[in-house]
Amino acid sequence: MFLKKMKNSAAVVLGAGIVSLMMAGCGTGGASDVNPAPGPNPGDRVTITAANADKVLASSVGGVGKIATLINDLVDNLPGITSAGASSYAIASSGESSAVPVKVALSLVSRDCAEGGSVEVGLSGDVTFKHCQERGILIDGKADVSISGSSDYDIEFTNVNVAFNTGTLYLGSAGASVHGGNVDFVIASGNATVQGINIEVKNLELARDASGTFVNGSIKTACMGGWVDVQTTDRLRFNGSDVLVGGKLLITGNGSSMLMEVNADGSVDVSLNGAPYANYPSASDLPQYNAVCP
Repeated sequence: MFLKKMKNSAAVVLGAGIVSLMMAGCGTGGASDVNPAPGPNPGDRVTITAANADKVLASSVGGVGKIATLINDLVDNLPGITSAGASSYAIASSGESSAVPVKVALSLVSRDCAEGGSVEVGLSGDVTFKHCQERGILIDGKADVSISGSSDYDIEFTNVNVAFNTGTLYLGSAGASVHGGNVDFVIASGNATVQGINIEVKNLELARDASGTFVNGSIKTACMGGWVDVQTTDRLRFNGSDVLVGGKLLITGNGSSMLMEVNADGSVDVSLNGAPYANYPSASDLPQYNAVCP
């Protein structure tokens, strides 16, 4: 599940640091400024067969979901860039715009962090997190921030390490662009560890707009033993209870593929290399990582 309630903003409250940024006119294009990393080598891609299909399905769908959850925690709790209202950034999407816009309060100034470390902000929008600990995260690394409107802002991350209560996230090169209710998050290179599971990604994009959630990129887990590509061929759509109710996800390996398709009744059909593989009553019944990847 990805990208639940995006930060639809009716207004932005600007701190002194933000005002300086806007006057300087410097910053980043966020997701659009992230340069793609070299993709996986052909020999490092998984050949998907009936013997490993459940592992591939659990690793790809579950792995992207875990990465997205950490992105959610990072964006909602990033020191210095803080939403005034509760929102979920990277869990799921109803595919519909929020009826009540969320007011966003942005503050970007050099300061000590609540539980240790500091945030240092330059005049051009460059931000350095020095072992900054607060709001449930510990972060080190650099980011560039640019505000272009009352509901538009961009962030670019370079060599950022984040520790959460639930796991760790490393962003070698990544960026986010927020434009009203539309959000695009791109990770050129990065990895995460969640519940002891190590997940690597390359050129992974998670994007949400009124039509649903778009996913595209490469992912690897030890359970699969290599890389696969994931891509939405029909944007994923979720209902108000965060249940997947529509969309198609294509998983491509070395000369092989799986297609996950959500039916109108919420059941899920999965095909393997063009032939039917399995049917599940709902998305929650898909193979789970900890069950098939002990």
